[in-house]
Amino acid sequence: METFTIGLRSPWWIRALGRKNPLVRSTDRIEAMTVAIAVIVTVFAIPIAAAIGTSVHGDRAGRFAAEAQTRHQLIATATEKGRVAVHSRIIDFSAEATWSDAGRTHRGVVAWSEPVNIGDKQSIWVNNDGENVAQPSPPSRADGEAIGVGLLIWLGVAEFSAAMLYLVRRRLNRSRYAQWDREINPSPDNDSRRNHQT
Repeated sequence: METFTIGLRSPWWIRALGRKNPLVRSTDRIEAMTVAIAVIVTVFAIPIAAAIGTSVHGDRAGRFAAEAQTRHQLIATATEKGRVAVHSRIIDFSAEATWSDAGRTHRGVVAWSEPVNIGDKQSIWVNNDGENVAQPSPPSRADGEAIGVGLLIWLGVAEFSAAMLYLVRRRLNRSRYAQWDREINPSPDNDSRRNHQT
């Protein structure tokens, strides 16, 4: 008596590459091969995504280090009463202010964290030309951006593989359903031939 077992002893790679078995259809083999390709592509995408993330980290770390070297803090003094602006439930405060850098006086509109009156002072960041600029990015931001880019690339590849697997399985299921319909509901020609032979 011949037995056929399904379980841990017959995983998907046996179905894909194993010897011929009457209970394993060609669609099963195609599906197993598609799963294998999707897994391999997803696994091989990990070092590629990691390499791109490492490249992004190096680029961002260099840029943020340059920002830290070319920006420094000064004290700005408000020369007018501050303005208030509301953007999508966020309140922004700003005012015209002056500050001195390398013996030169600079003037410009500066963002404030609270309502401003004339003479109020606060610390601002300026570049080597004395222009008001944003605070330099912390070095830890390079880590976050590198991880985010690498993860986004890997998830994109994994999602693409999953989508391809879904489309192949959908197509194979249609083929299986059509084959089952033909076997369950034979055509009238086959019935007439069968009746004629009997």
